[in-house]
Amino acid sequence: MPVLEVVPGPATSPETVDRALEVYAELGFEPSALKKEIPGFVGNRIQKVVMWEAISLVQQGVIDAKDLDTIVRNSLGLRYAATGPFESNRLGGGPDGIKSIIEHIAGAWDTELVAGVPDMSDLDEVYAQVDAAYGNDEATFEAGTQRRNALLRGFLDVRETH
Repeated sequence: MPVLEVVPGPATSPETVDRALEVYAELGFEPSALKKEIPGFVGNRIQKVVMWEAISLVQQGVIDAKDLDTIVRNSLGLRYAATGPFESNRLGGGPDGIKSIIEHIAGAWDTELVAGVPDMSDLDEVYAQVDAAYGNDEATFEAGTQRRNALLRGFLDVRETH
């Protein structure tokens, strides 16, 4: 994965951060500098919110785990592989940009779309659905890892040419 979050401490100089970004870029990463320390890194925090909503939707009986993966893989997954959430919404807003999409579509999210909070004490059904869809043994782990890594390498190869 080319992602790398550079997290400066309170005493870290801007020059040190700049040098770290330079070194990591030379090594093939696409580093980003955080403005301050936070628990969990930015990527992990975004992943947590998405995963919590996914678990909540499965627990509510809205969708099963495999179909949720299909939806994310074929929508947000593809979109965010090409652009992040801000750029994606800028483009989704048309020529008027992110302001347009927030004012005309996302403004209703406050009242109409409320993120679910999963019941983390009762994950047995979620575990069962994921295991049924993808297996829970060494062979399915190895096969899934190889498939994922091959796809990721392909995505990165295509991205490098654009």
